[in-house]
Amino acid sequence: MKLFYVLGGGLGHLTRVKRLISTLGIESDFLIFSTAWATKVFPSDQCIIIDTEVVNDKGKLFDYLLHQLIKHAVTDLYIDTFPLGLFKEIDFNLIPKQCRTHYIARYLKWNTYIQKSSFQNVKFDTSYIIDFMNQEQFRFIKSNSNTVHHYQLKPSKVKAGQQNQEQKYYLINHSGSQEEVLQLLELLKKHPGYKQSNLPILINSPKDFSGVIADNVEMIHQYPAHSLFDQAKLIVTGCGYNSMIETLPFFEKHIFTPFERKFDNQFERAKRRNDFVLSNTR
Repeated sequence: MKLFYVLGGGLGHLTRVKRLISTLGIESDFLIFSTAWATKVFPSDQCIIIDTEVVNDKGKLFDYLLHQLIKHAVTDLYIDTFPLGLFKEIDFNLIPKQCRTHYIARYLKWNTYIQKSSFQNVKFDTSYIIDFMNQEQFRFIKSNSNTVHHYQLKPSKVKAGQQNQEQKYYLINHSGSQEEVLQLLELLKKHPGYKQSNLPILINSPKDFSGVIADNVEMIHQYPAHSLFDQAKLIVTGCGYNSMIETLPFFEKHIFTPFERKFDNQFERAKRRNDFVLSNTR
């Protein structure tokens, strides 16, 4: 049995892990160790849901993880993004010896994450690098992994919809705060393409901001979001990992702005997308 440790904000980490699972050809015999968000992405019988009380207690969280590793005879533990766990709660000395460990490496603000951390006895059988890396994080991966694989995860395949003008809309896709959604709404309204058509605005988010949304704006809760992209006249997002991958086929109608994050670097993602657009529109 394989177990994927997936803790982080919202649906992003889960969506990314789902994409990697598909890329690796893992079709069954795996479990997702996460919060209740997991059931929006994976079948509920494959999800080990962590109670809020447990998530907020490092000791209880690691004890619960150990219990699941033993209970399900886990042979492979995949740790997403945070090599010692989100709260640095994972003690590699206590992981059962028959359980191989693997690291799913997305970019981290490394110096922010590793403060007062000990990496003694941390060793991964395999690390999967799926993002750009800073040098310190890459050196850690090389020094603490038996094997390193690089993967460029691909956008989801979506069947093209009917290009019916009456069905089109402006789409804001974001799982962040109300303040950030309002910033994206202002970004849309300042775009020249917005002024050319009187179309409805859809805000797709797992959260509900309907109490502060203006006329001609509708809140929806569609997952996966990429199924909405084809029919959108403009797509507006932040610069999270999944947003930038899924919008790549639609870069000509994608507008975006980076937001500050504790561990991620959305500004670097924005720069890389701008470089890509320049190289493909000359």
